[in-house]
Amino acid sequence: MNSGRRFLCAIAGVGALVTITGGCSTVVFQEHVGATRSPAVERDALVRAASDVSQTKWPKPEGASFGRMLTGVVVGSGDRVTESDAVDRYLESLATAQDRRLVVLADAERHLAAASLLAQAAEAAAEGFRPAMADVSLVESAIGDLRSVRDIYLSSLKRLSKEGEEVDSQTVSVLRSAFNDSIERIGDAADRLADAVAHDRTETLADRPMRRANFTGSL
Repeated sequence: MNSGRRFLCAIAGVGALVTITGGCSTVVFQEHVGATRSPAVERDALVRAASDVSQTKWPKPEGASFGRMLTGVVVGSGDRVTESDAVDRYLESLATAQDRRLVVLADAERHLAAASLLAQAAEAAAEGFRPAMADVSLVESAIGDLRSVRDIYLSSLKRLSKEGEEVDSQTVSVLRSAFNDSIERIGDAADRLADAVAHDRTETLADRPMRRANFTGSL
């Protein structure tokens, strides 16, 4: 049972999410990618899965750039989007919802489903087509986005709790664990991708014929 499904079932147990999700369902990878798909289709599936994980309903929070940290420039609040700004924008978009807590949980479940598909696509890619470091970077970038997504959902639930909406600690704990499990699984898949790239490079170098030195002239 993947982390998204565990999350749904656990939340359903405390009566929070069943009405929106329709029960403890899960997204199933339709086929083993490496078995029948071409490399182009496999890579496209990986790219789309990473894109789905990174897509959010709020602007992406930005940290201070490395250059700014070196120069000691203080970044003003209007210069970048902070995590708090992202939470504000996200909850503002839910202003008309009858129960914002349920919407947040439903959005989180969809992100967990997308993360599950990314993990499966990355795992299949490591065993299927010849991956490149660009594929590893793509997955690692999505992992960073997924960490940010996790933090926004958790912060949003905490904000709702402060505003008087009922958010129990078990729900928050299960949600955090589900995201952490997904991040760990995708991280393992990224490591396997990196290993596959290294192995492929090693084999490519081994297959190359050694060039003979071209000595000219006389002794």
